[in-house]
Amino acid sequence: MDFRALWPARETVRRLACVTMVRDEDYFIEMYIKHYLMNCPDADFYIIDHASTRPVSSVIREKFHDLAEGRVNVIRIPDIPFDDDFKSMALSSVGSMACAAYEIVIVSDVDELVVPLKGDLVGTCLALSADVIAPLGFEVIQNSVFEAQYDVDAPVFSQRKYGYFKSSQTKPVIWKAASIVSAGIHKCMYDYVFSRDLITVHMRFADREQARYRVSHRRQVMFSKNQISRRYGVYWSVAEDVRLRFFEHITKADFSRASDIIPEFMEHLSKTKHRNAHGYFSPDLHLKTKYCYFD
Repeated sequence: MDFRALWPARETVRRLACVTMVRDEDYFIEMYIKHYLMNCPDADFYIIDHASTRPVSSVIREKFHDLAEGRVNVIRIPDIPFDDDFKSMALSSVGSMACAAYEIVIVSDVDELVVPLKGDLVGTCLALSADVIAPLGFEVIQNSVFEAQYDVDAPVFSQRKYGYFKSSQTKPVIWKAASIVSAGIHKCMYDYVFSRDLITVHMRFADREQARYRVSHRRQVMFSKNQISRRYGVYWSVAEDVRLRFFEHITKADFSRASDIIPEFMEHLSKTKHRNAHGYFSPDLHLKTKYCYFD
């Protein structure tokens, strides 16, 4: 039976729900919530807390004590080994539940922020008829020649403009109907459309000092047997100097305008999108563009 057929008809009463899962991500939790409140002041949040050392509920009380009860909903789970398949199923479940009540549901990692290039976020999503939408994925990198430390209280593109487009970050994160995604949210059980009017900005390299701390911390994560056997998350254990080399490269790179890069990138995404043997849709996940910038 179709998974969506198991859910009753939607009766939406709220505009936007943002769903994510975290472990020890105080900095990105603050960035994530502030970003979506800037774009949709009545947004609600559903955060799965994977046994953070400092509970997410404590971070919310400190940083967002003025938000009404029920605006940030935290589900804390025990300290089990990290597993991408478990994470994708947990996010699929909570995201699908939220689809019953919200016009738009964004299901993503906490360091992935959906940014509209024009208009407002919810309006741009609603203007697209598809049930699942993949904004173009942009790996943003702090260019220290021009850019200072990241300010979580300011809009993304007012302070970060450099990076490159990446198909593995062009994820099906915007939902209007119950859905199921694969590990990493890279693939979806339902077909979806790409949108050039929306960008999913991957913020892991948006601030050099924060990235250095996070790389060091992530090497301590314990993986499940399934995670190890399938070699998911191998990049987490890559040496710090290799992971952070982007910060040097970006200061010496030549750049094209993002607007000049997007049409060809969209074409490659569309041409390579397919349904795999397990029933999931995705493009070729190894596509990358040259460095570019947003005007």
